[in-house]
Amino acid sequence: IALDTSSISDRNARRELILAQIRRQTISGDLNELKRQGFVGEKFDGALKVMSDTIPGLEAVSRLIDVENHDRKIVLDFYARSRGIISQDSLQFAKQDFAALMARSSPSGCWVEESSGKWLRK
Repeated sequence: IALDTSSISDRNARRELILAQIRRQTISGDLNELKRQGFVGEKFDGALKVMSDTIPGLEAVSRLIDVENHDRKIVLDFYARSRGIISQDSLQFAKQDFAALMARSSPSGCWVEESSGKWLRK
């Protein structure tokens, strides 16, 4: 998601969003490879999930997922605030929209969680 940071008046918030975007761009290749191999899946709420506890380098993968999920929250919070989303229902819809975008942009082989909780391989 490309976001215009010029509208953020709080310097710390702007810096946090820019750093989140840079981190996300930096690790996207590694994440896509993990998704392609079926080690990482896209949850219905827009977060990533490690799909197996037997993957090589599980600790490092888990840390990578934690960083990405943290950065996704920063991006989603900005996206919601910039569009005036304040109610829980609207925020939930924004999360689902974000999750759908992340799932669509994921490579073949990625696990994707449906709204029912069922996981499908893309």
